[in-house]
Amino acid sequence: MRTNSRWYIISVLAIMLGIVAWFVTPSHLFQPVHASGHSNTATTPIQHAVFIMMENHTFDNMFGRFPGANGVTLAQASNPVRTDFNHNGPGAIAAIDGGKMDEFPVQGQIQYTQADIPNYWAYAQQFGLSDNFFTSMFSNSTPNHMAMVAAQSGGVNESTQVQGCVSLQNNLIFSRSAANGAEYWGYPCYTINSMPQELDAAGTSWKYYSNTDIWDAPLMLKSDYNSPNDIKNPNQFVQDVQNGNMAAVSWVTPPPNASDHPPVAFQPGENFVTGIVNAIMNSSYCTGATFDEAVENAQRAIIAAESKVIRVRKPRSA
Repeated sequence: MRTNSRWYIISVLAIMLGIVAWFVTPSHLFQPVHASGHSNTATTPIQHAVFIMMENHTFDNMFGRFPGANGVTLAQASNPVRTDFNHNGPGAIAAIDGGKMDEFPVQGQIQYTQADIPNYWAYAQQFGLSDNFFTSMFSNSTPNHMAMVAAQSGGVNESTQVQGCVSLQNNLIFSRSAANGAEYWGYPCYTINSMPQELDAAGTSWKYYSNTDIWDAPLMLKSDYNSPNDIKNPNQFVQDVQNGNMAAVSWVTPPPNASDHPPVAFQPGENFVTGIVNAIMNSSYCTGATFDEAVENAQRAIIAAESKVIRVRKPRSA
């Protein structure tokens, strides 16, 4: 059924200093050749991109009642929910059931209202909300964190407590081939192309903030597992903003107790996101005409998932 066809594992809060992937991809990739033989390089006023990935809620679970959205109305959810449900790769395949979409837990077909998530709702009201966003990988967190930086999972199909490229040699992780669906066990260190590599090649700064190994995508990339740009403290992002050290591209994952991951309550996660948004909007990065122009461009762009374009509103703590 449609209710659970969207996994909120990738709840990418796109904070617009502006953001959308094609705006921040290295400019050398944008050199279309015209009939005249001349090439033009794309330009944009967008100078910084911040992606926040929260955890484990479907679109309908959070925004099914949002006015005008392609959502459904479900029973009221408790906050926090009483338990999490299996959402690993094999579990997702079983729930999809060949396209019937009939094996998702009935207990999970519940939803929150505006009163439950006021800050998230306020961002969606003022800016953008994508109601037809689908997760990149039909699995749980680790594959989707990989996809956020690499547009693929590398094969990883499970969130298991391993340590990426510094794991012991016999620490394997359940994997699945994207080519033929074959399942296998593999070492959690991958040689695949990624945005951090592209950004490094272009001389564009980036940082990834995470203190949770299964959400730490660079830790699983052979090219970046020992990079100083892989910051092990999510709270350092705010410090970097306040000290004028924000990278051109930042990925931020929350600490587990403020991740929205069931059975964690929503308030800590909302406060974490709101703190990041407000820190940026109160900083020197959000001044001048360049920021205004970037927002205008961002508002016309396609924003992913539960994404919001952040500009002016500064909600109180939830």
